[in-house]
Amino acid sequence: MDGIARFLTQDGIEVFSLIDGASDAPVDWFESLSPADISARLNGAALSVQFNAFLIRMAGQTILVDTGHGPFAGPEGAHVSMRLAALGVTPDQIDSLFFTHLHTDHSGGALTDGKPTYPNARVFLHRDEAQHWGGKDHNGARVLQAYAHQITLCDDGATVAPDVAVWHLPGHTPGHSGLKVGTDFAIVGDLFHAAALQFPDPALSTKYDVDPGLATRTRFAALAEAVDKAFVIAGSHAVHPEQFVSVVRDGSGFKGISA
Repeated sequence: MDGIARFLTQDGIEVFSLIDGASDAPVDWFESLSPADISARLNGAALSVQFNAFLIRMAGQTILVDTGHGPFAGPEGAHVSMRLAALGVTPDQIDSLFFTHLHTDHSGGALTDGKPTYPNARVFLHRDEAQHWGGKDHNGARVLQAYAHQITLCDDGATVAPDVAVWHLPGHTPGHSGLKVGTDFAIVGDLFHAAALQFPDPALSTKYDVDPGLATRTRFAALAEAVDKAFVIAGSHAVHPEQFVSVVRDGSGFKGISA
């Protein structure tokens, strides 16, 4: 289906990448690189970025990971609801909603006219993320308030569903997290924003990383773990034509290979 890619884990869990949209990214995302540097590293290609959410389907559970831009989207987004409909999933059928973090491109679709878009979902969020956004004038704070009675605050390793566990990946935001799904798959959120740049050079961080040094250390450690444990991974901002990749070491960095 257009805008949807499917991966089946070794444990029989279905994971769907839902493309919320795509656009060319401003080159100032990577402040340590000049436009010429970026062009050279990408062999002249544009710095493009996707915005992805994910759906996990397993026995007795339908789990949505992030909600896309929602009403905050420009022409590049707001397709998550359409992708869910294409899979025959209505908002009230979402059992659990996991936020990798509360930036607007991940949480904008969580509210419709100020009310929960996913009224029956149990909501999971790392506790450091809730603390980071609580009380601020930001969509993330409004999401926290609207879903207050549905939220479970989590720590690293917490169980969202059987064989689905929180993977704390701090640095982009304090509570930024992914999910380990089964024995061979992981969603890594905004561990990278441009894999074509950051896989070979994981020390690159974007201006949106709250703690660039921590984000870099997290990226190196998470990619190394993906190699060592033979995870297939998917990110919220994939730039690979393939949504799901295996990670291998490549010199001092890494590269993704289509899974």
